Amino acid sequence: MKYRPRIYYSDAQKALMWDRWKEGESLHSIARLFDRGHASVQRILLETGGIRPGADILLVGRPPIVINATILEQLLVIEDGIYTCILRLNWRLNMHRLEPAVLGSIAFAVLGACTDIAPEPPADAGEGLAEAIVYTTTRPPNFDIYLFDEPDQFPRRLTDDPAMDYNAVFSPDGRWVVFTSERGGNADLYALDVERGKAPVRLTRHIAMDDAASFSPDGRQLAFVSTRDGNADIFVMPFLPIDANGEDEAVNLTRRPGGDFNPAFSPDGSRIAYSRIDEFDGRGATLIYVMGADGSDVRRLSAPWPSAELAEREHWYGSGSPTWSRDGSALYYYRINHDGPAIRRVALDGSGDTLIAPSGLYPAVTRDGRVAFTQPQPREGMDAEDTFSRTGRIFSVAADGSGLRPESDAARSYFAPDFDRESTRMVSHGPGPVEGRTEVAGQNAYAYAFAPPDARLQAELPDRVLEVIGIRGYFPAFMPTGEIVSTVIRDGGPGPLTVTAIDGSDPRVLFDPPGNFAWGVSVARQSGHVVVAVGPPQASGEASVDIWKLGIDGSDAINLTADFEGNNALPHISADGSRIVFRRGGAGGGSIYVMDGEGGYPRRLGDSPAIETMPALSPDGEWVVFSTTAVEERKLWIQRVDGTDGRLLEPDRADIIDMSMHPRFSPDGIWVVFTSNRSGFNDEWPTGWFPQPYGELWAVPVAGGPAIRLTHNKWEDGPSDWASVRLPVGWQ
Repeated sequence: MKYRPRIYYSDAQKALMWDRWKEGESLHSIARLFDRGHASVQRILLETGGIRPGADILLVGRPPIVINATILEQLLVIEDGIYTCILRLNWRLNMHRLEPAVLGSIAFAVLGACTDIAPEPPADAGEGLAEAIVYTTTRPPNFDIYLFDEPDQFPRRLTDDPAMDYNAVFSPDGRWVVFTSERGGNADLYALDVERGKAPVRLTRHIAMDDAASFSPDGRQLAFVSTRDGNADIFVMPFLPIDANGEDEAVNLTRRPGGDFNPAFSPDGSRIAYSRIDEFDGRGATLIYVMGADGSDVRRLSAPWPSAELAEREHWYGSGSPTWSRDGSALYYYRINHDGPAIRRVALDGSGDTLIAPSGLYPAVTRDGRVAFTQPQPREGMDAEDTFSRTGRIFSVAADGSGLRPESDAARSYFAPDFDRESTRMVSHGPGPVEGRTEVAGQNAYAYAFAPPDARLQAELPDRVLEVIGIRGYFPAFMPTGEIVSTVIRDGGPGPLTVTAIDGSDPRVLFDPPGNFAWGVSVARQSGHVVVAVGPPQASGEASVDIWKLGIDGSDAINLTADFEGNNALPHISADGSRIVFRRGGAGGGSIYVMDGEGGYPRRLGDSPAIETMPALSPDGEWVVFSTTAVEERKLWIQRVDGTDGRLLEPDRADIIDMSMHPRFSPDGIWVVFTSNRSGFNDEWPTGWFPQPYGELWAVPVAGGPAIRLTHNKWEDGPSDWASVRLPVGWQ
């Protein structure tokens, strides 16, 4: 039997491992860089328990211990599990700042007694449990890829996976269709051989989002969007569908903050057009740019942001989705202003910016040079903003805008067309079937598929592996039974608190206040109580919003703040039900208050003039974390409930303009999960399916250290909850 020789990693290779691990890559992904299995990388990382060697670090505790990681490494190589043992020792004995030698002596003295001094397991701990995070996702119910052989004919469906498939493009020879799919838990690129009809080949496997592929004219390269370097950038890689290892040669062409989207190779392959977000006060306006195929010679083509002119609709202005004319002399793109989306044409020198079609998104050019696009189709009950991105039929016009012709049928909506260069064939994506998925009675048309199968993934932290589960309910929380309770949006207004199994099955209404909205739910999993805000969301500070408490079966509902008039919302209850924190004030924020579990003795926590909101209690009820504007934008602040020991959870980000919101503690209190826009936008705003096209889940150690990104997608990831739960049999 032959064996591969043992690899001895250089300092530079180890440094690369630490950098990739810090950014949230999996062991498998890092190991592929060195053509090794994940155990080879795991060996290096475990030598220091997931901490980069040589740095001064914080070990979890109250207050935390400071220790040099090199000293820690000397402790950890002696016996597996010592790092966990030290953490538990620190937590239990409440040790103060110690010299490394002192800590080392204590650690060696108690190696045999770690089990005895470990903290009690959480009440819901037990055999077969897994740590899980549930969060709100605004993703579509399902998309599939459709192939049209002729214009205005019914297509055939090319994909049948229950996960979303979208943004399909033909290879120049017409043999392959490359598309984005979330069947692996996040967005990756796949190639489908439409001539031979084989199963799709996975082209990318990174934990990041990979999307919006474009072929070079010779078919040898793909340009695509990826978040693998932190935010959405334009990459190129070889197209190698046979051995599927082109990803190893992926190169970042843009590498800049903000976001770069929807690349398109020029007909001669020398340039790439794309859209990007410039620094326009965080408003997310995309503009059209062109660069060389190697990333050089970047220049803007579309008009700059007219901020004063369109202030009222700042979030619905932008230019995007560029595509080339057949001769490469001009670009077609969409522009959105207060009149809606329109298709335009501009020459490469920026001249001749001309209206082609008064209503349209996703422009594409047919084999004979016509300009195709998705035209939004108004639907009953949908406002204009929903209509932009959620409905549409594909039409085309001549290059001068004349001769409107349907390219797709009217039976369903279709988006993002692409055309075979050698035939009349067209591919696009549109709604796919959702048979077998839970629908909650009364939900609006875009809220069914309550637990999308492609919204499940595994995320790795240095000390644990998490199941991360997205659902189409707002403010979800785990029940003591492991079920999920959340707010469902009904057609035309507020919805009830609804309980489902973790896979979205067996829905039942828990609480439905007549004519009102129950939202911002929290569950005391030890005492068996639920608290929720009842009243209008996004309301002023003078609005009447109250906090209600009920049993986990929905019984004994009582208004806890009936005598405390005002906007009392976003409650969070301690695990034992003895304490509740909440936000008092308007939708933009307010102040953090605390009261006992029966609604008594409400008092404000501190006297900061900053806006404070979205509080959460630690598992023991002694600490509270919340979002504050005390520094730039919204950052996370942690303090004891008695007001002492307050600090920023990420002090190194105090002066960075981004938002961190909706925090929740891990079951052991060691981590905090939250939503942040720090990774920027992952797609053009008008073509997305979201209230706001940002918001990823991150986790940060309470004791200090870098946050780790948990989700990579272009949908909005919202409020979350974290618990130890029992997963269903066969859960994937």
